[in-house]
Amino acid sequence: MKRRDEIEREVKRQRVFGNRKCPNCESKEIIRKGRRKEKFEIVQKYQCKECGENFSSKKLENSSFSPRVIISAISSYDKGLNEGEKDLEKDLEKDLEKDLENLNQSQKKIVEEIAKNKNITQQELSKIIGINEKNIRINISKLKEKGILKRVGADKGGYWEIISERKDK
Repeated sequence: MKRRDEIEREVKRQRVFGNRKCPNCESKEIIRKGRRKEKFEIVQKYQCKECGENFSSKKLENSSFSPRVIISAISSYDKGLNEGEKDLEKDLEKDLEKDLENLNQSQKKIVEEIAKNKNITQQELSKIIGINEKNIRINISKLKEKGILKRVGADKGGYWEIISERKDK
């Protein structure tokens, strides 16, 4: 009779617990110890009779979605972002080319001189190009607005940076 009770208990355990083991001591002697409600599911909690370790049936910790869903979402997002970046780069290049075509003679000379010497001052630009400093400042501000030119650092210690080289050089 004892043998039959053991077999029935083992069959019941198999039906309830399957091949579940304690992750700490690998024992099959476990009991159900309540449930935990999570965002999208209810997870069964267990306790090991031998070592007293509490654990759950959920394999992926700290995640409310299955790994397949997470990987799929990240892949889709990454693909969309990369395609969007490529389109954006192409659009910016086209806009920049149009802006460079629309530069006046003074602005083209300013860009050329800054390409030669990134630390050049507005006063030096005025002497080289042959226009007054006020017009140099106006042309530089227009180049900044068009996204062609950028000042890096302080007024005295900084330098000029051409954001994108001209194509017609």
